[in-house]
Amino acid sequence: MNGLRKKWLTLPLCLALVFILAACGEDENENQEPNQEEDSFTVAEMEVIDRDEDDVTAYIHGDHWHGSLPILEEDGNRMSLGARFLDEDDEEIDIDYDHYTFDARFAPGENEDLVEIESHGDHIHIRPASGTGDTAVIFELRHHDDVVYESPLLTVIVTDGDADTHVVNVEILNRDDDQSVAADTDGDHWHGSLPQLEADGNRSSLGARFLNASDEAVAIDYSDHSFDARFADGADDTLIEIESHGDHIHLRPQSDTGETMIIFELKHGEEVLYETPEIEVFVVEGEPNFGPPPNVTDMDILDRSTDPHTKVADTDGDHWHGALPTLHEDGDNMSIGPVWYEDGVDLELERPDYEGRGPGPYDFRARFADGASDDLVEFGFHDDHIHITPISGAGDGETMVIFELHYVGEGIIYESPAIEVVVMPGS
Repeated sequence: MNGLRKKWLTLPLCLALVFILAACGEDENENQEPNQEEDSFTVAEMEVIDRDEDDVTAYIHGDHWHGSLPILEEDGNRMSLGARFLDEDDEEIDIDYDHYTFDARFAPGENEDLVEIESHGDHIHIRPASGTGDTAVIFELRHHDDVVYESPLLTVIVTDGDADTHVVNVEILNRDDDQSVAADTDGDHWHGSLPQLEADGNRSSLGARFLNASDEAVAIDYSDHSFDARFADGADDTLIEIESHGDHIHLRPQSDTGETMIIFELKHGEEVLYETPEIEVFVVEGEPNFGPPPNVTDMDILDRSTDPHTKVADTDGDHWHGALPTLHEDGDNMSIGPVWYEDGVDLELERPDYEGRGPGPYDFRARFADGASDDLVEFGFHDDHIHITPISGAGDGETMVIFELHYVGEGIIYESPAIEVVVMPGS
């Protein structure tokens, strides 16, 4: 891999593997194989535990990761990782580590010389071995020699000791719209979308804000670095022209309509230090026009953990009825979605593709109310829904949040009254 280039791949996730829980029968032979027909369970998700901090450092959401592994230093100590395996009800599975092993392997094509992986049954040590850079590993749950569960790949980073300058995410800024954030990465996937282009129309102008593992901006010296982009493998490279201007990029449409895929890069000279996942660029016929923004007057909040989704709160002008689900400091996130109304009429706003023009114009967002605590929970934005997750180690308490509806080209067209988020002790 080039330097500290971050490479994200997608591997199929074995989320529906049913395997047999080892159960020792009563027998004089203490070493006999477990009765594999005694019980069974399904691994749906997993969490990786930083055993040095006794904290969840990364967890799987669907087919991708949230969070990241601790950053290793070239001349520093190893990381020690445990795991929690969860069933389809998000309940922890009690793994018998006399018969099962938590392990990891390098993802195909990744640098196997950068770190060493040591399995110790119920936990793993990953130790810096040679140089700096990044590689990627796949976590496994093994029953003797059989892999019964494997994760998507997760990046392992080794630095020279300055983790604050290591880029792990990026925000793409629309320079034609007051540097607003058009799209941002969350590890191996994107939130938001790039401005659409009009065939035979003007170019878009994009800047970038590069972030470290603490979500802090990394200062980039553009005298010897550059923000650039390239076409993804197999993508149409005739639809647009990519022009790098050091600290920003122009995407210029050619004559045809359609879509292509690009990858953004941070370069030092010709060396790629960081690259993003692929993201779509749409070129449409005529000016992209989703019509005037709707007049949103009220909203419902739906609890997405229930099937069907359940309304838990709704606005009535400047106040709320109902309440958000209660969180627990050692528990899972809440997943909530909106229903938008104009004077009591459901506007039926949806985020899917809009008349073939790519992602629709709406984004559901949240922010902390003025003066509210911003270190108790964190937000995960997923376009049409939000995850609110307790920050590990922050304890219990309350804060206030405001929900927003963003409309492409218009910014925030609705914001709710503030509503309380409560984090209780325990799990």
